[in-house]
Amino acid sequence: MDENSCGLQFVLKGVECGCMSAEQEKECSLFARTLKDLMDETGLVDRRMWAALLGVTDKKVNQWLTDKAIPTSERLWVLVDVLRWSDLKNKEPLEQYEKIASLPATEVSPLGRFMQPTLSEYADLPTLVSRQSGFPWEIEE
Repeated sequence: MDENSCGLQFVLKGVECGCMSAEQEKECSLFARTLKDLMDETGLVDRRMWAALLGVTDKKVNQWLTDKAIPTSERLWVLVDVLRWSDLKNKEPLEQYEKIASLPATEVSPLGRFMQPTLSEYADLPTLVSRQSGFPWEIEE
């Protein structure tokens, strides 16, 4: 067991759910459940690799998946964009994300007030910043 693990593992519907019970998962928001499925069900990489790719700890990812925190707009954009451009084994989680991305953020997460007005617009913030300032997302040729 590593230092970031709580030592508890639960299996729901054949999927490792991390450090939460079945009852806790039911209480998670639609955004948290969808984010979990994006990381765990698409078959691209495992959750630990997502944490490394996004530059956060396993503990931080667990906070996202239990509605204790949200990913920054840049990290959400990277995660979704990587999945959009990948040859996924399972596209259903990405399709689910696309469905909820246009809903008011306050309807899909208790922390939605920090992602308003919608997940789609929140995740597009890095794109908007690059168009306006050229930094830090501009790619030089």
